Amino acid sequence: LACKKYKTPVVVSSDAHIAFDVGRFKEAWELVEETGLEKEQILNLDNKKLLDFVENKR
Repeated sequence: LACKKYKTPVVVSSDAHIAFDVGRFKEAWELVEETGLEKEQILNLDNKKLLDFVENKR
């Protein structure tokens, strides 16, 4: 995966299409584990990290 290779920041989401699936991250976390992404790459594990990233992109 290019995002792993280049340490690209990512956001993990449930990608819910119905209300019942909002907040269900099981499949997303399985993908994180399968790909070997590092927790440091996941922006939305830490509110400050996510907000800092957004602010720096303006």
